[in-house]
Amino acid sequence: MRHMARRAAISFRRRRTRRRSGVTVVESAFAIILTLSVVFAVLDLGLLAFQSNMLSLAARRLARESIVRGGVMEPTSAWGPASLSATAADGSPEAQVVLPYCTTMTPSKVKIAMTWPDGSNGIDDRVNVQLNFQRQPMTPLTSWMGKINLYASTVMKIVH
Repeated sequence: MRHMARRAAISFRRRRTRRRSGVTVVESAFAIILTLSVVFAVLDLGLLAFQSNMLSLAARRLARESIVRGGVMEPTSAWGPASLSATAADGSPEAQVVLPYCTTMTPSKVKIAMTWPDGSNGIDDRVNVQLNFQRQPMTPLTSWMGKINLYASTVMKIVH
């Protein structure tokens, strides 16, 4: 009798386990989807921060390159004082400075604007560099933000 009771208990556990196996698969699928969505959203936000930092670094580098190419330089190598509006894919000398920092951005979508607020490119005059990039989120969890405008600006004085 004891043997039959034990056999019935084992049989009941097997039936119960079989009924729960479908639920386990569904729960696992939901957990995996949720986990992967969160991981990719975090990666997307990390890429956003990286692109913002690269844009800022590119703006500083371009401003630095322009302050060492002031009006006292040879006229063929001097930059300014005419305003410049370009993209990082243009192939101009200014775009060539920005291009290495556009590793995760489409260069044709990185807009460059350079102005000389003091009206000339002489010593102690300023140069203003502005970079703009419109970023599209990559995951559904970050798509609620819509297109994000990344913007970097810097102003430096021409030293020579």
